[in-house]
Amino acid sequence: HSHGITIVTGFVDSDPNKKNEDGSIRKFNSALILHDGDVVGSRNKTALPNYRYFDDKRYFSEGDSIEAIRIKVGAKEECIGLLVCEEIWDENDAQKVANQMKQDGARLLICINASPFDLDKGEERQAVIAKHSRETGLPIIYVNACGIGDNGKNIIIFDGSSRVYDGCGREIYQA
Repeated sequence: HSHGITIVTGFVDSDPNKKNEDGSIRKFNSALILHDGDVVGSRNKTALPNYRYFDDKRYFSEGDSIEAIRIKVGAKEECIGLLVCEEIWDENDAQKVANQMKQDGARLLICINASPFDLDKGEERQAVIAKHSRETGLPIIYVNACGIGDNGKNIIIFDGSSRVYDGCGREIYQA
């Protein structure tokens, strides 16, 4: 279904050649880019949150690659930095995924996210995205889940509030 368009989606990836201590196959919280009928790249999330209702480390292993994804659009090659959720919330992390994507040649950052609604989080979210846009000089497409999720312990509301920022940290679109 990606003929003539580009699709970015989240998915659960696995590597049957890598096993956990209990012998189970390693699973990863991942993102995938499809373009013009082909899978053109994917990457596994490197920052796994374990606080409040997030329990990523219980289910997923950390990815070990931070590389931008190159896709051919017509005759031109584009280089996209693909971030998964927590990777943009990196204030306390030594690893700065957005900056590393820029160093690897990314000209655009896309961050897929499942950031839950919180009455006071909107301004903080905007500030974090704008900061990354200013620091890297890259436009950012931030796509947030919208709706209700049930993780088995909590019902979680996702407010959407997807946004696009230019390379100067200015919000130019909000869904």
